[in-house]
Amino acid sequence: MNSYTYKVFGVIVTSEFELPELSVKSDDVPDIRIQTGQVPRKLKNPTSSGPLFELAPYDFILRFDSVGAFRAQNGNQITIQPANTITPDVRLFVLGTMMGIILMQRGLLPMHGSSFLTRNGAVLITGYSGSGKSTLAMAMQQKNFPILSDDISALQCDQVNGIDLHVGMQHLKLWKDVIDYLGNTDPMKKVRPSIEKYQVPSTSFAEEGPFPLKTIICLSAKTLPGFTIEKINGAMKFGLLKSQIFRNQFFESIGDPYINFNNLAMLAKVVDVYIIGRPSIPLLIHELADFVENEIVKEN
Repeated sequence: MNSYTYKVFGVIVTSEFELPELSVKSDDVPDIRIQTGQVPRKLKNPTSSGPLFELAPYDFILRFDSVGAFRAQNGNQITIQPANTITPDVRLFVLGTMMGIILMQRGLLPMHGSSFLTRNGAVLITGYSGSGKSTLAMAMQQKNFPILSDDISALQCDQVNGIDLHVGMQHLKLWKDVIDYLGNTDPMKKVRPSIEKYQVPSTSFAEEGPFPLKTIICLSAKTLPGFTIEKINGAMKFGLLKSQIFRNQFFESIGDPYINFNNLAMLAKVVDVYIIGRPSIPLLIHELADFVENEIVKEN
């Protein structure tokens, strides 16, 4: 049987099927195995459940009838029972929700955001869906700041070494109008066949890591013109960061709750967090990148 081994989010992943979304190959001993197989209808002792999922601290099942069933166990195994074959939709769930869950099981903090590298460390871009996280990351790449990850940025929290951000996905997910605006002409594949969102390969990807995380930006759309910036402190900072955890609805139930809380508390304590307000129309992507460079990158 073929196997494919990659390095992503600071761990070695081996898979029964190819994951073209991952480009950093590895020959090391795997930390996580991705395999096809039977996924049970129910967990024996779930602590929480919903219409599409069941979970325990180190066991998680997700089902989408048109795509397949998925299981993440013990921080080291993902099992897929595809509805038909291994499609892009199957890989999307594996490298999205299931990878986020397995990172939580391993004691990492997966944040819903893109990240780029400056000379002083990593900058993480968060914000709710549609706020422009990947778009800003692409614009920062065009300003020669290498991409570290898109969609999920995995943080390692250590009381001695601080907060490190691991290198993640090697492409950006962008809507067609944004790609046209930024003038990208590289070959692209659709994220899903039914939508006009594409995987845009990074042209300046930082393959080594991890990198110290110093700053988090939370993008916020507004109706008034111009850009605004506000540094966040206190209880609001903790709540804002918690809301930006990838699949945060499972955060208190997956893995060790003590580790999860300490990771989040440490993140809130040591990292600067800013809310940047941007007009929703027009795009002003390059102008936003200039604003971030002047207010965040040069300041730090």
